[in-house]
Amino acid sequence: MRLLVTGARGMLGSEFVRVGIAMHHEVHAVAREDCDITNREAVLLLVEKQRPETVIHCAAHTDVDDCAKNPGKAHLINADGASNLAQAVRGTGGCLVYISTSGVFDGSKTGPYVETDKAAPRTEYGRSKLEGENQVICSGCDHLIVRASWLFGGDPKLRKNFVAARKREAEGKQAIESATDKRGSPTWTRDFALKTLELLSAGARGLFHVSNFGVATRFEYVSAIVSLFRLKTLVKPVDSSRFPRAASVPANESMASVKLSEIGIGELRPWREALSSYIAQFHDGAA
Repeated sequence: MRLLVTGARGMLGSEFVRVGIAMHHEVHAVAREDCDITNREAVLLLVEKQRPETVIHCAAHTDVDDCAKNPGKAHLINADGASNLAQAVRGTGGCLVYISTSGVFDGSKTGPYVETDKAAPRTEYGRSKLEGENQVICSGCDHLIVRASWLFGGDPKLRKNFVAARKREAEGKQAIESATDKRGSPTWTRDFALKTLELLSAGARGLFHVSNFGVATRFEYVSAIVSLFRLKTLVKPVDSSRFPRAASVPANESMASVKLSEIGIGELRPWREALSSYIAQFHDGAA
């Protein structure tokens, strides 16, 4: 399969490039510097030149707090950028994989969100990503929309590597704090990329939730990270008010999928198992 991956130097995009090459797909990696996705003409020219069978759109503005401060920028990148790619892909007859987020929900549900739950984002980031979903659908292009929750992975040196950041925070300290009132479904980018490509190979279209199985509070997630790195640091449970933010992040960003089983594709493994595999592979066998 000929794949074009946007955001190819980011945490998720680089994973799709790595996995795609390992699966012997023909992969064209597009970094931010290679093409401005908010420039429609540039996007049309890129897709027309490469003519990929599938575009995996990982380029996004994912800084939730900055999106709250600069909503115009968030919508320009996350919604207009998606629209540009959708129009380009429609013109060449390919398929667009749009990566979305559990942030499209308001967080009020007790259990994990599934595909049939109503989207009602409470942050500008969530609103911009939901608008991106709608732009893709309305474009009429062949598409697969895949929502993710609490992604982790990639090179430990990446600025947004949550696992590596918590390791650095905990090292040399007697205690750190983490919130008990925020929960999600921690998901390894490797597992996410593999499952998304499996969906593509199965001819899946429409909207799917893809996350490692289970739900964790931020406290449980950070505690697992510290434990897997064999650090002696105590993780103290606190309220999220201890960490003031510009954006009103939902209390519940956990997800589950009802649609994977409907098409005969299995769920992803439990998040703790995935986290252990990631840490063992990328952090000197510390798990």
